[in-house]
Amino acid sequence: MEIGAGTGTWALSLAREGFQVTVLDYSNEAIKLSRRIFKVFNIKAAFLNRNALDLTEYECKYNVILSNRLVEHFYNKDRVGY
Repeated sequence: MEIGAGTGTWALSLAREGFQVTVLDYSNEAIKLSRRIFKVFNIKAAFLNRNALDLTEYECKYNVILSNRLVEHFYNKDRVGY
């Protein structure tokens, strides 16, 4: 799972190597764009439009969860829980 994925760059790279991936972003527009990008490459993925600060339903469901340059978008009080 790539959290705060935007266009899903990291997830796309992993999917191209054969991994099952999930792209998660708060922005509906980012999810739409990442869906189009994955479609261009004919690569399957799950896409979730969710808040990265509320992921309790996904605990223990993924072997790897990654996020790149997301935490700086959070308020300081929210960074602790992330």
